[in-house]
Amino acid sequence: MDTPPAVPAVTTALDQFEVACAAVAVAIAAVPDARARFAAATCFGDRLAEHAQTAATARAAVAEGIRAAESLSFAGLANRLDISRARAAQLVSRGRRPAHQRRTKVVA
Repeated sequence: MDTPPAVPAVTTALDQFEVACAAVAVAIAAVPDARARFAAATCFGDRLAEHAQTAATARAAVAEGIRAAESLSFAGLANRLDISRARAAQLVSRGRRPAHQRRTKVVA
């Protein structure tokens, strides 16, 4: 998914992130020992999962912020964000939780 053109700093950072991820994948592939390569790939996956959690938390907080600022119902938020009503409710629920409770279980 592309970032909006009005957010060039985000686009640049995501491009750099993609380059870094590709470099990690190349480095992992170059590890000669299979067990070490597996451990490195596992570490890479774990780090990516942490970043996915951070992104999901940010997205939920923004959705809750939009809902509160515009006094929207779940249906209104769903329409505003072009998502389902159920997904809007999930985002708002997660966005309302204190930061230390926002983590969701990641299945490896």
